[in-house]
Amino acid sequence: MDIKQIGVKEIEGTTNSVAAVGSLIFAGTDKGLFALDFSNPSDVEVRGQAARDVSISSVVLTAETVYIVAATDSEVMKVSILDLLHKTSLQMQRKDILEDDTPAPPPANLESVIKLDASVKGFVSVETHMYLIREKQGFAVFNCMDPRYPVFVRSIDTTNPGKVWYASGMLYVADTEGGMLLYNASIPGEPKYTGHFALSVTEGIVEAVVSSKGIAYMFVTSPYTSYLYIVDTTVPQIPFGLGKMNVKGGHHDSLAYGDRLYILTSYHTILTFDISNPRTFNLRSSLNTVQVPTSISAFMEFIYVGVGTELRAYLTLNPDSLEEALRLDLGSTVNDVLWYRGYVFAATDEGLVIVDVKDPRKGNRIALRKTVGG
Repeated sequence: MDIKQIGVKEIEGTTNSVAAVGSLIFAGTDKGLFALDFSNPSDVEVRGQAARDVSISSVVLTAETVYIVAATDSEVMKVSILDLLHKTSLQMQRKDILEDDTPAPPPANLESVIKLDASVKGFVSVETHMYLIREKQGFAVFNCMDPRYPVFVRSIDTTNPGKVWYASGMLYVADTEGGMLLYNASIPGEPKYTGHFALSVTEGIVEAVVSSKGIAYMFVTSPYTSYLYIVDTTVPQIPFGLGKMNVKGGHHDSLAYGDRLYILTSYHTILTFDISNPRTFNLRSSLNTVQVPTSISAFMEFIYVGVGTELRAYLTLNPDSLEEALRLDLGSTVNDVLWYRGYVFAATDEGLVIVDVKDPRKGNRIALRKTVGG
């Protein structure tokens, strides 16, 4: 396999999360939020920085791709992309990237910081509103029409909310001690409780929920084993279980993609399920990865998986046997992976690594690693 490193670019801090739009990458590190231009993959440039010396644990783009939302352990901040790049328009910035060799602009000002009295477990941005999941305190809704002045709208109590999933106007909330809660979020800022798939504490803790085509997949752990619950939510007022199955090794990450559900477990396995008919839900393959797989992304017929310190690509045309197409050692533990426009962005313990996977069987690597102060 011919793997060629194109270049290296240093940024500050350990990279925890990444998001991308156009030719821009936004990296959250333990030293702040960085905007990077990768229009020329061999010469990645830093275009802006915000929240200097603040540890950013998660980064997402809002639906309108105008703002970056970044989370720390106790607050969520919203940063204007335009301000971060110090340009008058995003379209102008994309053009200037190819022509402007001037030094990177000074750090951007934060549009807003929302102080919370509990750790942020997760959040999702839907149009002009943010839904923030607070540890043991339900979730809070903020109107961010003007990101400089986020307006608290309401608080919704749940027992102990965990991860949240948004799909087709519905919020799926993993209430770790109460099952799965469903809210109709078709009207931004006015989520309405719609349904509840209840589990008792003795049945286990709900770790995560993903949804596809009106079917929710809940990952539940107990002191003795882990289960995958399949729940029909096509009528969200009365969700009902279609079945459950034992998943050995628990749940690290999962992805519902097309007619397949992929589950990464701590037993060093990638499980592939056929979900074309949830009522005949069945396991198609179990691949031993030798090391623990941590995260997954996908595009077309390939899935991209972080395994230990490696990025791997698997061809999925045959669901009964995943074919390894790429194995690339990135030098440090891979925490998260994201496919975007022919590149995989890997957040690692030593920085952000960008891999060109336009040909998934070959990897041209650009590493933003061991960073200053990292």
